[in-house]
Amino acid sequence: MADSQKRMLFAIITSFLFLMVWSKYFGPKPVQQPSQKQAVLDEKETVEKTPEPLQKQVIEEKPAQSIATEKVFVQFDALNAALNNHQGVVDHVTLHNYKQTNAKDSVGVHVVPLALEATPPMVWSWDVNHVNQTYRFDDQKVVYEWIERGENSVYRLRSNQGPLEIEKTYTFDPSTYQIHHKVLLRNTSQDRLIVSAKTKLEATRDPEKESKGGFFALFQAPKTPVRAIVDIDDEANRYTLQKISKKDFTLPQGTIDWAGFESQYFLLALRPQEALWSSLELQGDTEEKAQIQYVYAEREIKPQSSISFEVAMYAGPKDIGILTGVDETLREAIDLGSWLGPIARVILKTLRLLYNWFGNYGWAIILLTVIVRLIMFPLAQKQAKSMKKMQVHKPAMDALKEKHGENREEYSRALMEYMRTHRINPAGGCLPLLIQFPIFIALYRVLYNSIELRHAPFILWIKDLSAHDPYFVLPALVGITFFFQTKLNPTPISDPTQAAMMKFMPVMFSVLMIFLPSGLNLYIFISTLWGIVQQYWVQQSKA
Repeated sequence: MADSQKRMLFAIITSFLFLMVWSKYFGPKPVQQPSQKQAVLDEKETVEKTPEPLQKQVIEEKPAQSIATEKVFVQFDALNAALNNHQGVVDHVTLHNYKQTNAKDSVGVHVVPLALEATPPMVWSWDVNHVNQTYRFDDQKVVYEWIERGENSVYRLRSNQGPLEIEKTYTFDPSTYQIHHKVLLRNTSQDRLIVSAKTKLEATRDPEKESKGGFFALFQAPKTPVRAIVDIDDEANRYTLQKISKKDFTLPQGTIDWAGFESQYFLLALRPQEALWSSLELQGDTEEKAQIQYVYAEREIKPQSSISFEVAMYAGPKDIGILTGVDETLREAIDLGSWLGPIARVILKTLRLLYNWFGNYGWAIILLTVIVRLIMFPLAQKQAKSMKKMQVHKPAMDALKEKHGENREEYSRALMEYMRTHRINPAGGCLPLLIQFPIFIALYRVLYNSIELRHAPFILWIKDLSAHDPYFVLPALVGITFFFQTKLNPTPISDPTQAAMMKFMPVMFSVLMIFLPSGLNLYIFISTLWGIVQQYWVQQSKA
């Protein structure tokens, strides 16, 4: 073999060995094909990680803040307020004409927020569908820029959030305790936007203004707790914070006229002006705090166009004249009862009319009581005469009972025949009283719920007709008159237990009246005094 061939063969063998060593130790590793089981798992994982076609990415928008927080204070004769560009909200509203206490140096009542620990109202949030993303904006993270401060009682703020320019306008109407609030949303993008909007109110429980349970609650004036109130189809629905926290309620269906929170004498509520609410959400995890979420239906904003939302916030007294002047449905904010409401409203209007004549709610209550007793006079007279007739014939009826002894059937027949012969109606004394009862209950509700009596003086020591008598004179007078009325009772009581109870009743009645409002004590005292005179007159007349 020639040398050239030997060299060629040696080169081929050497190259082959080199390639084998290189591929084994230095060459790239072959790609391992997945098994069928592993391929299925990988495919499943890929499907789970891939969002569904209709699911859009939600981005919590957190705009960078470069604007300083600044409050603007507003002063009117009836109220003052503060607007805060942090969140772009009404920070507080204080009423000048309604003081927290009856003291001369007392400050005005705060109605925004309704309880001081609550957050400011009308904080907005938006979900904005833009292309394949959903942006979520929340006022609580935003500082707005002031663009108008008080010209013609108008205040405006602005902020840019993603594809939206948000402009808020507040217009004050202090004579009606209203703040008109408008939110304008401008689409600054080249794509259409779908906006879902919400705003909210919040209230907290105030233990100092709520009745405490237990036995001693009987001896205290009832105190109305802070409650959510929702007016649907001109009917008010009330929910305590406790009921909201336990989800123990169902909102009725219908048109939402207005909704908010109430205390005994004040109301904080929103009324829709532009864009009605599609629904309301009452939320609360504990009995200490609750929220009302006002939910709007989805709305479209075309590119470079705008839409607006507008609400009117009422933050003021539950005064029937002011409420009905704003909106007739707001009269339902005064809790006069459902089926007794029409009667109670007539009584309330009469009370206000009498006050305009006398200039004093104490004298107005006295005259109102007299008017009610005059209206009820024929019924009360019939009741008193029926009871007197029963007294005259009682000996004869007792004789029938002794005659028939244990034979109750014979006694019943004889008694009915005797009553029919002498025209005695056993229900004659009760029926007139039942007819009067709703009117007296309606009058009670009016006197208890009327803000007109709050801090209203009467005479001498009575400085506040909505508070209890500081010296307990009126409760004592109620007990004394009630005692004399029982003495004039035309039906004698033979049972010793009942007799002892009737003697004790005036004392117990006085104790129950001790902490009730002076206005109620005054009404009951005058009404009982009238009853004594009328009963005495009947007793002196011929049977």
